[in-house]
Amino acid sequence: MTIDGQDGLRRRTADEHMFQPDSGTWTNATFRIQVFTAPGLRPVGIATQIPGQDGRSLTNAAEIYAAAVWERLCPEEAQPPIWIENQLLQSTAEPRLKVVRFGHAEPFRLTDPSWETIDPPRLSQLVGCEVDLTRGDGYIPPPPEPEPIEVFIAFPVQQLPLTTPFRAACMVEPSRRSWPGQFQFLSRRRGAIGRRTCCFYHQIDWVQVNKVGIPVLKKAWGEGLRGEELITEVEDRAAGLLSDQGSRDALGTLLHDPIHIVRDGEGWAWINGQHRTQAMKDLGIPLTIVMIYEWPEADELPDLR
Repeated sequence: MTIDGQDGLRRRTADEHMFQPDSGTWTNATFRIQVFTAPGLRPVGIATQIPGQDGRSLTNAAEIYAAAVWERLCPEEAQPPIWIENQLLQSTAEPRLKVVRFGHAEPFRLTDPSWETIDPPRLSQLVGCEVDLTRGDGYIPPPPEPEPIEVFIAFPVQQLPLTTPFRAACMVEPSRRSWPGQFQFLSRRRGAIGRRTCCFYHQIDWVQVNKVGIPVLKKAWGEGLRGEELITEVEDRAAGLLSDQGSRDALGTLLHDPIHIVRDGEGWAWINGQHRTQAMKDLGIPLTIVMIYEWPEADELPDLR
Protein backbone atom coordinates (compact mmCIF):
# COMPACT_ATOMS: atom_id res chain seq x y z
CA MET A 1 0.00 0.00 0.00
CA THR A 2 1.34 3.40 -0.98
CA ILE A 3 0.31 7.05 -0.73
CA ASP A 4 1.05 7.70 -4.42
CA GLY A 5 -2.05 8.98 -6.16
CA GLN A 6 -3.83 9.59 -2.86
CA ASP A 7 -3.37 13.37 -2.61
CA GLY A 8 -6.60 15.29 -2.39
CA LEU A 9 -8.77 17.66 -0.39
CA ARG A 10 -10.11 15.83 2.64
CA ARG A 11 -12.30 16.84 5.54
CA ARG A 12 -11.46 16.07 9.15
CA THR A 13 -14.20 13.74 10.35
CA ALA A 14 -12.72 12.60 13.65
CA ASP A 15 -10.47 14.22 16.23
CA GLU A 16 -10.14 12.37 19.54
CA HIS A 17 -7.48 13.74 21.85
CA MET A 18 -7.45 10.76 24.22
CA PHE A 19 -8.10 7.79 21.95
CA GLN A 20 -7.66 4.50 23.79
CA PRO A 21 -7.08 1.47 21.58
CA ASP A 22 -8.40 -1.01 24.17
CA SER A 23 -5.81 -3.51 23.03
CA GLY A 24 -5.59 -6.10 25.77
CA THR A 25 -2.91 -5.25 28.30
CA TRP A 26 -2.28 -1.85 26.69
CA THR A 27 -5.54 -0.26 27.79
CA ASN A 28 -3.70 2.62 29.46
CA ALA A 29 -2.17 3.75 26.18
CA THR A 30 -3.58 6.90 24.58
CA PHE A 31 -2.90 9.05 21.55
CA ARG A 32 -4.59 11.80 19.57
CA ILE A 33 -6.16 10.53 16.39
CA GLN A 34 -7.33 12.73 13.54
CA VAL A 35 -9.05 11.10 10.58
CA PHE A 36 -9.39 12.93 7.24
CA THR A 37 -11.74 11.54 4.61
CA ALA A 38 -12.98 12.30 1.08
CA PRO A 39 -15.04 10.33 -1.44
CA GLY A 40 -12.86 8.11 -3.61
CA LEU A 41 -9.77 8.51 -1.43
CA ARG A 42 -8.44 6.41 1.36
CA PRO A 43 -8.88 7.99 4.77
CA VAL A 44 -5.77 9.35 6.46
CA GLY A 45 -5.27 8.67 10.15
CA ILE A 46 -2.75 10.86 11.97
CA ALA A 47 -1.83 9.56 15.41
CA THR A 48 0.00 11.96 17.75
CA GLN A 49 1.69 10.82 20.92
CA ILE A 50 4.28 11.96 23.46
CA PRO A 51 6.73 9.07 23.89
CA GLY A 52 7.19 8.03 27.47
CA GLN A 53 3.91 9.60 28.64
CA ASP A 54 1.18 7.92 26.61
CA GLY A 55 1.84 4.25 27.25
CA ARG A 56 3.04 1.84 24.59
CA SER A 57 4.53 3.83 21.75
CA LEU A 58 3.05 4.34 18.29
CA THR A 59 6.00 2.50 16.79
CA ASN A 60 5.84 -0.54 19.06
CA ALA A 61 2.11 -1.02 18.55
CA ALA A 62 1.60 0.40 15.05
CA GLU A 63 -0.47 -2.49 13.72
CA ILE A 64 -2.61 -2.68 16.87
CA TYR A 65 -3.35 1.04 16.98
CA ALA A 66 -4.03 1.43 13.26
CA ALA A 67 -6.36 -1.57 13.28
CA ALA A 68 -8.27 -0.13 16.26
CA VAL A 69 -8.78 3.19 14.47
CA TRP A 70 -9.86 1.39 11.30
CA GLU A 71 -12.43 -0.70 13.17
CA ARG A 72 -13.86 2.06 15.32
CA LEU A 73 -13.64 5.23 13.24
CA CYS A 74 -13.92 4.08 9.62
CA PRO A 75 -15.18 0.48 9.64
CA GLU A 76 -16.98 0.87 6.31
CA GLU A 77 -13.65 1.30 4.49
CA ALA A 78 -12.35 -1.72 2.59
CA GLN A 79 -8.75 -0.67 3.27
CA PRO A 80 -7.16 0.65 6.43
CA PRO A 81 -6.48 4.36 6.71
CA ILE A 82 -3.16 5.69 5.51
CA TRP A 83 -1.40 5.66 8.84
CA ILE A 84 0.80 8.57 9.91
CA GLU A 85 2.78 8.48 13.15
CA ASN A 86 3.47 11.83 14.80
CA GLN A 87 5.70 11.39 17.85
CA LEU A 88 6.41 14.57 19.78
CA LEU A 89 9.75 14.82 21.51
CA GLN A 90 9.15 16.17 24.99
CA SER A 91 12.30 18.28 24.85
CA THR A 92 11.35 20.16 21.68
CA ALA A 93 7.67 19.35 20.97
CA GLU A 94 8.75 19.04 17.32
CA PRO A 95 6.85 16.43 15.30
CA ARG A 96 8.54 13.33 13.93
CA LEU A 97 6.31 12.18 11.10
CA LYS A 98 6.40 8.77 9.50
CA VAL A 99 4.14 6.94 7.08
CA VAL A 100 3.55 3.38 8.19
CA ARG A 101 2.91 0.81 5.48
CA PHE A 102 1.53 -2.61 6.33
CA GLY A 103 2.48 -5.69 4.38
CA HIS A 104 -0.78 -7.51 4.96
CA ALA A 105 -4.25 -6.20 5.70
CA GLU A 106 -7.53 -7.97 6.30
CA PRO A 107 -10.55 -6.53 8.06
CA PHE A 108 -9.27 -4.88 11.23
CA ARG A 109 -6.05 -6.86 11.32
CA LEU A 110 -2.71 -5.49 10.15
CA THR A 111 0.78 -7.01 10.07
CA ASP A 112 4.34 -6.35 8.89
CA PRO A 113 4.67 -2.58 9.41
CA SER A 114 7.43 -0.59 7.75
CA TRP A 115 8.23 3.10 8.16
CA GLU A 116 9.15 5.99 5.89
CA THR A 117 9.74 9.59 6.92
CA ILE A 118 7.35 12.26 5.69
CA ASP A 119 7.64 16.02 6.32
CA PRO A 120 4.77 18.39 7.25
CA PRO A 121 4.48 19.99 3.76
CA ARG A 122 4.14 16.55 2.15
CA LEU A 123 1.51 15.60 4.75
CA SER A 124 -0.46 18.77 4.02
CA GLN A 125 -0.30 17.92 0.30
CA LEU A 126 -1.61 14.42 1.00
CA VAL A 127 -4.51 15.61 3.18
CA GLY A 128 -5.22 18.74 1.16
CA CYS A 129 -5.09 21.11 4.15
CA GLU A 130 -2.95 22.13 7.08
CA VAL A 131 -2.88 19.64 9.94
CA ASP A 132 -2.67 20.43 13.64
CA LEU A 133 0.32 18.39 14.81
CA THR A 134 0.07 19.21 18.51
CA ARG A 135 -1.10 16.81 21.20
CA GLY A 136 -4.35 18.79 21.42
CA ASP A 137 -6.10 20.87 24.08
CA GLY A 138 -7.97 17.83 25.33
CA TYR A 139 -4.81 16.01 26.32
CA ILE A 140 -4.76 14.86 29.95
CA PRO A 141 -1.17 14.13 31.02
CA PRO A 142 -0.80 11.06 33.19
CA PRO A 143 -0.21 11.74 36.88
CA PRO A 144 3.48 11.70 37.76
CA GLU A 145 4.70 8.38 38.99
CA PRO A 146 5.61 8.45 42.66
CA GLU A 147 9.30 8.75 43.34
CA PRO A 148 10.78 5.85 45.27
CA ILE A 149 11.44 6.70 48.89
CA GLU A 150 14.93 5.92 50.13
CA VAL A 151 14.65 4.36 53.55
CA PHE A 152 17.27 3.22 56.04
CA ILE A 153 16.50 -0.07 57.77
CA ALA A 154 18.31 -2.70 59.83
CA PHE A 155 18.75 -5.77 57.63
CA PRO A 156 20.01 -9.29 58.55
CA VAL A 157 23.50 -9.46 57.09
CA GLN A 158 23.38 -13.15 56.27
CA GLN A 159 20.21 -12.59 54.22
CA LEU A 160 21.84 -9.99 51.99
CA PRO A 161 22.47 -11.20 48.41
CA LEU A 162 25.54 -13.24 47.60
CA THR A 163 28.44 -10.90 47.03
CA THR A 164 30.86 -10.79 44.11
CA PRO A 165 33.50 -8.43 45.52
CA PHE A 166 36.47 -7.38 43.43
CA ARG A 167 39.75 -5.45 43.66
CA ALA A 168 40.47 -6.50 47.25
CA ALA A 169 42.55 -9.68 47.21
CA CYS A 170 41.28 -10.70 50.65
CA MET A 171 37.71 -10.84 49.40
CA VAL A 172 36.73 -14.36 48.43
CA GLU A 173 33.43 -15.41 46.97
CA PRO A 174 31.53 -17.40 49.58
CA SER A 175 29.98 -20.75 48.90
CA ARG A 176 26.39 -21.04 49.91
CA ARG A 177 24.52 -23.88 51.52
CA SER A 178 20.80 -23.39 51.94
CA TRP A 179 18.33 -24.83 54.38
CA PRO A 180 14.60 -24.02 54.44
CA GLY A 181 14.19 -20.44 55.58
CA GLN A 182 17.85 -19.59 56.10
CA PHE A 183 21.25 -19.29 54.47
CA GLN A 184 24.64 -20.34 55.76
CA PHE A 185 27.70 -18.67 54.31
CA LEU A 186 31.11 -20.31 54.52
CA SER A 187 34.41 -18.56 53.86
CA ARG A 188 36.99 -20.36 51.74
CA ARG A 189 39.72 -19.06 54.05
CA ARG A 190 40.87 -21.53 56.64
CA GLY A 191 41.21 -20.65 60.27
CA ALA A 192 39.28 -18.42 62.61
CA ILE A 193 37.26 -15.57 61.13
CA GLY A 194 37.80 -12.24 62.82
CA ARG A 195 39.03 -8.70 62.29
CA ARG A 196 41.97 -8.55 59.91
CA THR A 197 44.50 -5.95 58.85
CA CYS A 198 44.28 -6.70 55.13
CA CYS A 199 41.96 -3.88 54.05
CA PHE A 200 39.70 -1.10 55.28
CA TYR A 201 36.64 -3.33 55.21
CA HIS A 202 38.08 -6.07 57.42
CA GLN A 203 39.83 -3.71 59.85
CA ILE A 204 36.60 -2.03 60.92
CA ASP A 205 34.94 -3.01 64.20
CA TRP A 206 31.58 -3.59 62.53
CA VAL A 207 30.17 -5.00 65.77
CA GLN A 208 30.62 -1.63 67.45
CA VAL A 209 29.53 0.36 64.40
CA ASN A 210 26.19 -1.42 64.17
CA LYS A 211 25.67 -1.78 67.91
CA VAL A 212 25.83 2.01 68.18
CA GLY A 213 24.53 3.07 64.77
CA ILE A 214 21.28 1.08 64.57
CA PRO A 215 19.71 2.32 67.85
CA VAL A 216 20.80 5.90 67.16
CA LEU A 217 19.32 5.75 63.68
CA LYS A 218 16.11 4.18 64.98
CA LYS A 219 15.67 6.94 67.55
CA ALA A 220 16.34 9.75 65.06
CA TRP A 221 13.96 8.19 62.54
CA GLY A 222 11.28 7.91 65.21
CA GLU A 223 11.68 11.63 65.86
CA GLY A 224 10.72 12.32 62.25
CA LEU A 225 14.16 13.21 60.92
CA ARG A 226 14.74 12.46 57.23
CA GLY A 227 17.27 13.02 54.47
CA GLU A 228 20.42 14.99 55.19
CA GLU A 229 19.04 16.14 58.53
CA LEU A 230 18.71 12.50 59.61
CA ILE A 231 22.23 11.60 58.48
CA THR A 232 23.84 14.60 60.18
CA GLU A 233 22.00 13.97 63.44
CA VAL A 234 22.92 10.27 63.49
CA GLU A 235 26.58 11.07 62.91
CA ASP A 236 26.60 13.74 65.62
CA ARG A 237 24.90 11.51 68.19
CA ALA A 238 27.06 8.49 67.42
CA ALA A 239 30.36 10.40 67.44
CA GLY A 240 30.63 10.35 71.24
CA LEU A 241 29.65 6.69 71.44
CA LEU A 242 32.15 5.26 68.96
CA SER A 243 35.61 4.84 70.36
CA ASP A 244 37.75 5.41 67.27
CA GLN A 245 37.78 7.44 64.08
CA GLY A 246 37.70 4.32 61.90
CA SER A 247 34.35 3.30 63.38
CA ARG A 248 32.98 6.79 62.92
CA ASP A 249 34.15 6.80 59.31
CA ALA A 250 32.59 3.38 58.75
CA LEU A 251 29.24 4.53 60.09
CA GLY A 252 29.55 7.51 57.75
CA THR A 253 29.88 5.16 54.77
CA LEU A 254 26.67 3.37 55.79
CA LEU A 255 24.85 6.71 55.70
CA HIS A 256 26.50 8.66 52.86
CA ASP A 257 27.45 5.72 50.62
CA PRO A 258 24.96 3.15 51.87
CA ILE A 259 24.71 -0.54 51.27
CA HIS A 260 21.89 -0.27 48.79
CA ILE A 261 19.66 -3.12 47.68
CA VAL A 262 16.48 -3.33 45.62
CA ARG A 263 13.78 -5.93 45.29
CA ASP A 264 14.50 -8.55 42.63
CA GLY A 265 11.63 -10.97 42.28
CA GLU A 266 11.38 -12.87 45.54
CA GLY A 267 14.77 -11.67 46.76
CA TRP A 268 17.12 -8.70 46.67
CA ALA A 269 19.77 -7.42 44.28
CA TRP A 270 22.76 -5.16 44.71
CA ILE A 271 23.21 -1.51 43.92
CA ASN A 272 26.12 -0.84 46.26
CA GLY A 273 28.02 -2.20 49.26
CA GLN A 274 29.30 -5.69 48.48
CA HIS A 275 32.75 -5.29 50.07
CA ARG A 276 31.42 -4.06 53.40
CA THR A 277 28.79 -6.76 53.34
CA GLN A 278 31.33 -9.50 52.71
CA ALA A 279 33.50 -8.25 55.57
CA MET A 280 30.49 -8.28 57.89
CA LYS A 281 29.51 -11.76 56.75
CA ASP A 282 33.04 -12.93 57.53
CA LEU A 283 32.70 -11.41 61.01
CA GLY A 284 29.25 -12.88 61.63
CA ILE A 285 27.53 -9.51 62.10
CA PRO A 286 23.77 -10.09 62.66
CA LEU A 287 22.31 -6.74 61.49
CA THR A 288 23.55 -3.73 59.61
CA ILE A 289 22.16 -0.50 58.19
CA VAL A 290 21.08 -0.69 54.56
CA MET A 291 19.06 1.51 52.25
CA ILE A 292 16.09 0.31 50.23
CA TYR A 293 13.68 2.10 47.89
CA GLU A 294 10.49 1.18 49.72
CA TRP A 295 9.06 0.09 53.01
CA PRO A 296 8.92 -3.71 53.05
CA GLU A 297 6.15 -5.57 54.78
CA ALA A 298 6.52 -5.53 58.52
CA ASP A 299 6.89 -9.31 58.77
CA GLU A 300 9.73 -9.44 56.25
CA LEU A 301 12.33 -7.07 57.68
CA PRO A 302 13.19 -5.36 60.94
CA ASP A 303 11.41 -2.03 61.04
CA LEU A 304 13.31 1.11 62.05
CA ARG A 305 10.19 3.23 62.30
